Amino acid sequence: MVKRIIYANEDSYGITVNKNTLVYCKEGKGIMEVQLNGESDKALVCLDMPSFSYVAVYGDNMYYTNKDNHSVTCYDIHGNLKWEFKDTQILRYPQGIAVDNNGNVYVASMDTNSVVIITLDGKRCKTILSSRDGLSKPRAMHFEPTSNKLLVANESKTAFLFNVS
Repeated sequence: MVKRIIYANEDSYGITVNKNTLVYCKEGKGIMEVQLNGESDKALVCLDMPSFSYVAVYGDNMYYTNKDNHSVTCYDIHGNLKWEFKDTQILRYPQGIAVDNNGNVYVASMDTNSVVIITLDGKRCKTILSSRDGLSKPRAMHFEPTSNKLLVANESKTAFLFNVS
């Protein structure tokens, strides 16, 4: 049974739930928020959002991937830029994004067939999963906080569940 329909005038991509709101990436507009019991959306961060951007929320921070400039950016809930991570040796064409219980940021790097982890402060990054683990153009992911498991879905036909504790 459909509980509610939310209409978007532009293409929308990554989505997450933060308390009683949906947070999502809206192409050309930025990071948007819509109250689950409200009617309209509002911009949390206004920017020319590229297609296929994904978003994650952890505490008072929002993180989004930008495939066009191979980066991950962190904003606070007021839309203030905190940091941007970019290292094309390790992170190219970032897609899915998730955050663990400690604030570590996991990012699917499609062009390197890997998942990288970025520290809470955005200063360090390392590859934790790769094609040796079955990844082939990883696109989407979800971190399950009670079990410390990371679900990673490839662009086609396969998904893997990893322990990341």
